[in-house]
Amino acid sequence: MRKSKLLFAVILMTLVLVGCSSNSMEEPPELVINIGDKVIEYISAKNKWNGSIYDREDTFVTILKEQKDIPVFENDSIVEISFKSNPPGKFTVSDILIDKNGQQIYTDKEIKNIPVELVDSKYVFEIENHFASALSSYYEPNKQELRGFRMIASWGENECEYAFVIKTDSRDEEEQNEHETSVNVIDRSEYITGEIITEGNYRVIEEIGKNFITFIPDKESLEIIKAKYGGKQQYELAYDSLDKVTELPDELGIYKVKVKIKNIDEYGYLIIEDIMLTDTIGTILYEGKVYEGNDLDDRVELKDRVNGLIVDHVVKNNGGVVVGFAGEIESEGFYFIDPNESSMYGPTGFIFVDEKYLKNFPTIYGERTNSSVWFSKTNELYDELTNNSLFGKGKFKTSGYFLVYNYGMGWGPGGVLNEIISLDEDYKNLFTVEGGKSVGNSGIADDFVVVNYTVYDENDGLKEREYYYINNEYPKKVIIPVEYNYYYNLKEVINDNEFILQTEGYDEALDNVNMSSPHEIKCTITSEGILTEKIN
Repeated sequence: MRKSKLLFAVILMTLVLVGCSSNSMEEPPELVINIGDKVIEYISAKNKWNGSIYDREDTFVTILKEQKDIPVFENDSIVEISFKSNPPGKFTVSDILIDKNGQQIYTDKEIKNIPVELVDSKYVFEIENHFASALSSYYEPNKQELRGFRMIASWGENECEYAFVIKTDSRDEEEQNEHETSVNVIDRSEYITGEIITEGNYRVIEEIGKNFITFIPDKESLEIIKAKYGGKQQYELAYDSLDKVTELPDELGIYKVKVKIKNIDEYGYLIIEDIMLTDTIGTILYEGKVYEGNDLDDRVELKDRVNGLIVDHVVKNNGGVVVGFAGEIESEGFYFIDPNESSMYGPTGFIFVDEKYLKNFPTIYGERTNSSVWFSKTNELYDELTNNSLFGKGKFKTSGYFLVYNYGMGWGPGGVLNEIISLDEDYKNLFTVEGGKSVGNSGIADDFVVVNYTVYDENDGLKEREYYYINNEYPKKVIIPVEYNYYYNLKEVINDNEFILQTEGYDEALDNVNMSSPHEIKCTITSEGILTEKIN
């Protein structure tokens, strides 16, 4: 019995010690980082610790605020890392190119994950040339790159980040001589060189017989283009056949290319005869910057990055800015479909984005052009939505997002529906395609949506319109009995059972719609349906 008790006590003590060494540690252990004979300064910051999750400043940003002298090392230097106590159960290292403010320069695809060896209780790895350095063709003598090394250490559920920053030469002398030689020997008699920004999705727009790719010429090619075709703020390559772009990448990015131009059309687009990827181009005039957060300003330029998107279109004039983006944005929300070919922009749709997904959409000076995605029929996904229901709810990936700030008067359906991630089955067949009808948004509240179901005649005169109350929890059509010839929208939710619709009072059934009688309708939700009362 005494032996059993003793054994139990030993086991219990072992469990207590193991618990203390992992999830019960009060603070992450210190470590020592050596590169050669130099001890490297670092900072540590908790990610998850003893049940708490930490929201904090980026470690690289903190380092560059506090540490003035960043040490310089050659590639091929050896890094040794040792923990003073409690080595982690899991340890990973990543190498990231950063700017002078500590911000990541490129996307997460350009993060280099470093294989680490455990040698004599030390984590060891070699500093190699970062592959993302090759993304830059622009050379500055004695230019050094800022490299942020992020180390994630885990003890069970506890996780801590350690980080340090160093500088390395972007190119050694031999590499630079090779680069300068290759740039000087590029034959531009037939092909010009530069970079393209692409999402990797290629199609010919049927209505115009072509499509476009943003092209940023290198310095040498820009001089040729200006002399031959005239100077522009930016250039677009146009292709009229998918055969011409079969060799281009199918992922979002900025890529080096050589292009053979057939001619320039009446709209100023450079028509492609041939295009191919290349390892060598001339002098890049601008590398692009990364915006922290998702808010832009009028310093935005082509190749800038924000929220995983790449700026591929910029127009500036008299303080106004138009910004277009390459890349997909995920969102969730209610969608509304107008399937009529006779509509101004043909078949289109809107996705009204839920509040929690709006952070995925960049702003400029805190403003969005719209909080919805307006897309046109560009692929079979449009038909899939239409056949599901003209109104519904789902999760989507879209592209073609743009911002308009203090510029021009209007905008059209620039969005492209790239993927239907999921659809809420409760809305299936709620509104079907019949007799040229389309649906519109007359108001979205926390608990319900007001949908208008409308059809126009061949002369664009109002023929019929119905209004429906759709409860979010139990989606079904409940008619709102109001006059069809007025356009109503949701003004106010009074309580769980009452809301107010309003109209400017233009009678669309009349030939002359210049006269108006604005009024409001109080709507009361009952077990028998919606009761309405004109209140002014």
